[in-house]
Amino acid sequence: MLALNASIEAGRAGEAGRGFSAVAEQVRALAERAKLATQQVEKLVGDIQQETAEAVAQTETQTQQVESGAQKVAQAGEALNDIVAVSSQSRAAVTKIASTAEQQATKTGQMLTAVAGAATIAADSRTKVGGTRLSAEQLAIFAKDLDKQLAQFKVGAN
Repeated sequence: MLALNASIEAGRAGEAGRGFSAVAEQVRALAERAKLATQQVEKLVGDIQQETAEAVAQTETQTQQVESGAQKVAQAGEALNDIVAVSSQSRAAVTKIASTAEQQATKTGQMLTAVAGAATIAADSRTKVGGTRLSAEQLAIFAKDLDKQLAQFKVGAN
């Protein structure tokens, strides 16, 4: 607009305005280049805005992925805590079972000792019963002999 006005004024000035006309032409050319540069800057700004929007969208997507990953890690941590708790409970149960088995083994050993003692007592009793039977048989024989010998002596009523 400034270049156009300058050209009009230079034309009205005639010969003296020719120099001014050359300056006006340079101002017009400069204005054209400024217009082109402004368009290029606008295009660059538009491209930068578009790339920024894409970068923001990608950042949001990555943020969502990171949050999802963090949730999965938290869930995995909870699962590991559950596994540790169950393992502790299992260890306690195994310890209790081992203790009970040890107690049962001790009681079984005591029972075997008692059964062995009872077997020894039974064997001793059998031996003594056998000895008693033999003594009773000998006593019976002795009693018969005594009866025979006493039978020889008849004691009368007198």
